[in-house]
Amino acid sequence: MTSTMLLDVSGLRVAFPVRQGGHEHAFYAVDGVDLRVAPGEIVGLVGESGSGKSTIARAVVGLCAVESGAIAYGTPASSTPRVHRAGGAVQMVFQDPYSSLNPRMTIRQQLSEVLRVHRVVPKESILERCEFLMRQVGLPPQLLHARPSQMSGGQRQRVAIARALAFEPRLLVADEPVSALDVSVQAEIVNLFADLRDRLGLSIVFIAHDLSVVSGLCDRVAVIYMGRIVEQAPTADLFGHPRHPYTRGLLAAVPRMGRARAEYPSIVGEMPSALHTPSGCRFRTRCPHVQELCSDIDPALKPANAPLDVHVTACLFPIDTVEVAGPRQKLGGTAPQ
Repeated sequence: MTSTMLLDVSGLRVAFPVRQGGHEHAFYAVDGVDLRVAPGEIVGLVGESGSGKSTIARAVVGLCAVESGAIAYGTPASSTPRVHRAGGAVQMVFQDPYSSLNPRMTIRQQLSEVLRVHRVVPKESILERCEFLMRQVGLPPQLLHARPSQMSGGQRQRVAIARALAFEPRLLVADEPVSALDVSVQAEIVNLFADLRDRLGLSIVFIAHDLSVVSGLCDRVAVIYMGRIVEQAPTADLFGHPRHPYTRGLLAAVPRMGRARAEYPSIVGEMPSALHTPSGCRFRTRCPHVQELCSDIDPALKPANAPLDVHVTACLFPIDTVEVAGPRQKLGGTAPQ
């Protein structure tokens, strides 16, 4: 991995005001996230609904206000709260292509508008560029005259990707781009992302619920819980040797037809309200390995400032060092220093 990151997020915090009982509180959807993406790398973000994945994506592309932290593109982020706007270098692909496309405009009109308004190419080259973008995502140029309602879900998502590519970005942020599609179409879109990375050298932040999609596409995976990254590792390492109890719970929830039940314990209960964040470790109220110390110490990702190919975990008792016999059994020993 190169030492210069294409995306360098440091200490990101995003808050939304919430009124409760006549008082206004700050709801932290993202609370202290560090995330780095190297050139040509695909990084997966996984976690339950409400964990903060989409908020991170929207903050990276500038669609929501950042309370504190740093987001830098092409240069390391400093400790000074700031956001470096990347303009067209960072583009987003949304979950529902039918909602993100204008139903009253043809595909040609929508792609042409982007190219014209942002002066990507000369006016006389717009049609040629539109046809090129369609071929780039595997669609025939004849579909430029169609409207979104005349296309399938997979075709609409390809158009949404083509529109993002119109800016010639260096980074794509894909927010669950296949969750609204049929399984067979999902595979085609995932293969398209992999092909675009190989052909164009794109970096991609890929958000998904389907862990099988993430395991086949991404180079690294970051697991998010209640606005924090709790585990991050190269994909094969994370899926083969998950260290955080939450990661193991997510893997246990993956359906396995014709296979034995996962050896990892499932996640019990519901995610606590972010307005009432548990003390210490945020996952302790659902953790099968919880100890008394977990209510006192809020664990950080360790080892700190690790290279991208190192497995890091925010847990006082990572499972690679301590194994348990049963649910919620107290463990012996002391917390790592």
